[in-house]
Amino acid sequence: MLRLLLIPAALVLAAASPPDGVEVHASRHDFTTLVERTAAAAEQGGLAVIGRASASAAAAKRGVTIPGDAVLMVFNNQYAVRLLQANPLAGIEPPLHLHIAETSDGGAAISYRLPSATFRPYGDPSIDAVGAELDKIFSTVVAKAVAP
Repeated sequence: MLRLLLIPAALVLAAASPPDGVEVHASRHDFTTLVERTAAAAEQGGLAVIGRASASAAAAKRGVTIPGDAVLMVFNNQYAVRLLQANPLAGIEPPLHLHIAETSDGGAAISYRLPSATFRPYGDPSIDAVGAELDKIFSTVVAKAVAP
């Protein structure tokens, strides 16, 4: 069985800062708890959890052990309609992703691309407004999920 070493989150964050427009938030919650807290916070924040993907669960099915890793795909149709009305090509962006990764200290972290960063390339003020609204929602969702 293949096993990967967990590198302390502080070392990873110090060694490779996230790209522009990507937020990373550490938590003291274990991986499974943080995934569930994030899903609950997203729904409380008005976002539907449209799907879940887990690299660690898929690897486990192949007999490979890696640190916990999951992506929650979230969105709300009211924003999708606004995006599509502004520019049908923006329909490729939803759902947006919240990435939860296990850390070596027994906790987990959430990372996500700011919605405003995702929508910025469209150069449309109405799409920028959607991004700004979603930035606030994502910030609240993540703060609630990582809170003690």
